[in-house]
Amino acid sequence: MLERGSGVLLHVSSLPGYGPVGNIGTDSQKFLRFLKKSEQKYWQILPLNPVDQCSSPYSPKSAFAGETALIDPRFLEISELYEASISLYEKSDFARAKIVNQKYLKSSYESDRRYIAHEIDNFKRDNDWIEDYSMFTALRNHFKGELWINWPKDIRFRNVDAMNRYKNMLHREIDFIEYSQYIFFKQWDKLKEYALEAGINIIGDVPIYVPLDSADVWANPQLFQLDENLKPQFVSGAPPDFFSEGGQKWDMPLYRWDKHEKTGFDWWLKRISHSFKMFDVLRLDHFRGFEAYWSIPSDDMDARNGHWEKGPGKNFLKVLKDNFTDKGFIVEDLGDITPKVRELKEYFGYPGMSVLQFAFDGNKDNLHLPSNSPENSVVYTGTHDNAPLPLWLDSLDRAELEIIKKQLNAQDGDDVADKIIEEGFKSHCLIAIIQLQDILPLDRNARMNLPGTNKDNWKYKVPMDINYSAMIEKLKKIADLRK
Repeated sequence: MLERGSGVLLHVSSLPGYGPVGNIGTDSQKFLRFLKKSEQKYWQILPLNPVDQCSSPYSPKSAFAGETALIDPRFLEISELYEASISLYEKSDFARAKIVNQKYLKSSYESDRRYIAHEIDNFKRDNDWIEDYSMFTALRNHFKGELWINWPKDIRFRNVDAMNRYKNMLHREIDFIEYSQYIFFKQWDKLKEYALEAGINIIGDVPIYVPLDSADVWANPQLFQLDENLKPQFVSGAPPDFFSEGGQKWDMPLYRWDKHEKTGFDWWLKRISHSFKMFDVLRLDHFRGFEAYWSIPSDDMDARNGHWEKGPGKNFLKVLKDNFTDKGFIVEDLGDITPKVRELKEYFGYPGMSVLQFAFDGNKDNLHLPSNSPENSVVYTGTHDNAPLPLWLDSLDRAELEIIKKQLNAQDGDDVADKIIEEGFKSHCLIAIIQLQDILPLDRNARMNLPGTNKDNWKYKVPMDINYSAMIEKLKKIADLRK
């Protein structure tokens, strides 16, 4: 269960280190040692599933598989070859990391596969999703990246004869994909043990939707709102608001919650159970979608013509509560939160979120103010969708900045970012999370994601020359505010 404390938000791919992206081996272990020295209790990351062509972890090719670009080749038998080839990257480059890791994984596969066949068999037995994912990925490669809804009809509809024919044709590649997933989870399990020894709880992230072009939808089309040709007529998103005139159209298929309920929400139970094997705490993304979701005609250009549909509500959340009574959840309850959504969150009983960047607008009733947030909540300086504090403050006009300074009783010369952090971390909120970039010097490339855009996101990488000693002292002071 959740304990009072503080933590740091930084995705694995953003970790400082040599190589195209941060990894779940050497880079993550070094960061865990840093968090321990900084007296932190939590490390929050983004989803670890296979990213899309824009490198987004929120549009995964599978809700279960791991992103092999995050594997550390140093932990493979051919590590000395990798050590001799690594170089320094200023930004995360998933495309390059995939190419590099593919090369070393194939070398490792050729030399090791036959010696660990029984271990891989055990891995496959314990992970029943692997068969569909490896088949899907091999087929996608075979059809040169074509969306599965454009594959030949027999394999698109998973005809038994077609499945057997392609399985025989692609057996070698399927076997390699299974091996790569085995390596990913072997490295992750090792890192999880390392975190346990360091006393750090890892907070994982569960996006509510999966994209159409995923192994999950191809393997389970009956669980999604698809027509007779397996294409979605309506897709997910968010309605127009102050920040977005046309709303947000995510283009991910909607669930057929009635079908999920008839199975006892089996797919979701497997997904959450799998996630809890990896993480100590789960953040449920877009929680309001479980109460009601925005349904948009798939052919529309934006979200304006969408409408609300009723979600699974208490029927679904009761199943989660009953099956994961001793586990920790965080509810992402940002955005358009209605009384019905608040009622559902209270029924679920797990902490919601407040964001300090939304708190200081001069309104004393603002729910993001730590003083107005319930004790059972998690306060963030900002999420992965926010600019880091130094960059955000630098973007404000004089009037906006003066409102913030007035609320914080900040004097000329005071560090406003430090005052904001102090306000959140000394509060009664259960957990306080800071983006690592919030305590680094102003860097205009430090933003992880700008919602509503698909260019230049998910590329942030912490500079190699980072001053760890200075950060440790800052984070220790933050941790002291929690006592």
